[in-house]
Amino acid sequence: MADFLSQFIVILVDHALCKTWAAVADQARRNGRPIQVGDAWIAATAISLNVPLITNNRRDFTGIAELRLLPQV
Repeated sequence: MADFLSQFIVILVDHALCKTWAAVADQARRNGRPIQVGDAWIAATAISLNVPLITNNRRDFTGIAELRLLPQV
């Protein structure tokens, strides 16, 4: 398992990421598009790392202003 996991970067949760998660969840709710908990973590992590997100479920992330979504290929 260690070999498999070594292929990935593990992003540890800290106070700043938790605040970003809360802001994402609140913004989505206020925009009338509540977001699932896991999707909020994905969005918050992308925002905190300042990286774009590519997803097959763009609708799940609609209304998150700071999130950059890449065009679907």
